[in-house]
Amino acid sequence: MNKNNKGFTLIELLVVIAIIGLLSSIVLASLSDARGKARDTKRIGEIRSIEKALMLYSLSNNGNVPLSMYVNIASLPIINGHINCEEPNLVANTNNLYDTLIAAKALSSKPAVDPQSAAGYCYVYITDQNQVAGATYNSFGNLTSSNPVATVITAKVRTATFMSLLEKTKTLSGFQAMVGISFGATSPVPLNINLTTGVKDDVNYNNINANSRY
Repeated sequence: MNKNNKGFTLIELLVVIAIIGLLSSIVLASLSDARGKARDTKRIGEIRSIEKALMLYSLSNNGNVPLSMYVNIASLPIINGHINCEEPNLVANTNNLYDTLIAAKALSSKPAVDPQSAAGYCYVYITDQNQVAGATYNSFGNLTSSNPVATVITAKVRTATFMSLLEKTKTLSGFQAMVGISFGATSPVPLNINLTTGVKDDVNYNNINANSRY
């Protein structure tokens, strides 16, 4: 037997294993970051699609858009410091929006459920519900009054915001950034990134309730 043929020592093996582990963690972190950015890109694309659908819908409905049960950020259902995407009323709210837009042939299909919905990543639809005095509205908030004055007062009787959190974008304060589109003159919610206007703001949502924040 040749005594000069030696294998790796225990220390050498441990060093190699440590290096492999370090490289693996770096690769996995990079992949996770890339997946998060890809999900954010998909979210932005779907928000843009809803913006176009709302515009198409409004053209056939006296400037109106479907009504939401949420009027501001503070009214959203919160659990463990983030939006409760599983809350039945929130689901009903978004389904109502999608079904209405699809029925009006303004939208082809509903967006898929976000893979990170359990962590608060889902689309939220908010309308300000400001309505013209003396006008009549149906269950979706569309103007149905026969009074021509009510119709002439304003072409858009409601403004709306369709939005989502972004995984890989933070505000200057270090909170999750909220990206979305605004329909109408002003947005009911101050977005960190408004895709409609291009305006960026450092608003954070730590006042949603006393015990939670993004």
